[in-house]
Amino acid sequence: MSVLSIQSSVAAGYVGNGAAVPALQRLGIETVALSTVTLAHHPARRVAKGAPAWRGRIAEPSEIESMMDGLAAAGELARCAAILTGYLGDASLGPAILDAVARVKSANPKALYYCDPVMGESGKGFYVRAGIPEFFRDRVLPRADVLLPNLFELAWLADGSDGAGWDIARALEAARRLVARGPKLVVVKGLRRLVRGRRSVGALVASASAGWLAEGPEVASSAHGAGDLFSALFVGRRVRGENVASALARAVSSLHEVMARTAREHREEMALVAALDRLANPKRLFKAVKIG
Repeated sequence: MSVLSIQSSVAAGYVGNGAAVPALQRLGIETVALSTVTLAHHPARRVAKGAPAWRGRIAEPSEIESMMDGLAAAGELARCAAILTGYLGDASLGPAILDAVARVKSANPKALYYCDPVMGESGKGFYVRAGIPEFFRDRVLPRADVLLPNLFELAWLADGSDGAGWDIARALEAARRLVARGPKLVVVKGLRRLVRGRRSVGALVASASAGWLAEGPEVASSAHGAGDLFSALFVGRRVRGENVASALARAVSSLHEVMARTAREHREEMALVAALDRLANPKRLFKAVKIG
């Protein structure tokens, strides 16, 4: 049993596969990782004055295809219980990604496709290249088994808006509209709101007939990769056989502990290694409650 994770790779830091691989492995899941881009670090990380924002390269579609040929020849595709895709880098990689998903599903018809449609976020808008949002909307949405957007991505996919001012009820309704267009589940992460005067952050899961919400206290941290880590934790829990409510609750709880330690230690990158054990065994569990 393994997960094929196709997303960004950084030499320093914990975003993309840098977050997904250790999370999945800590949950006891073998992970096969392919890179859509290879960078020195997250482009938003502070660098020396005058230095380029990022160094690295975007993969060519032929590289993804060649790697998939090698994995198929080695018998790895039939072992994949899930495919997780994230940051693309360029829309030209889209067809190669969908072909990779099709090849895994051909080798193992029970494999599920989890897509984290990385496009942008509230307050910042899109931060990906032209064509990527449309690829997710037009090509991926009908084919993904599970979609894992943030609120901005959810709103844009649902109705072209940015989700500003949306409450939990509206997010749930929009998620259900996306379910009607293809995915079995839509998982909306990074939902922030006031609860009894305190700021909370959490995630919800919507199916055609049910919804669940889990949330905990918001942690003040500028570290990148929280969304990537949450997606991997949710996928890992589901691959282990946990039900939706359990996977949601434990993913939210583990992410909270990582971000809390990151904030306590004033780290620029997530304190993922220091909090590694909390990925499998969070000390504090925020329960998932049924909504809608």
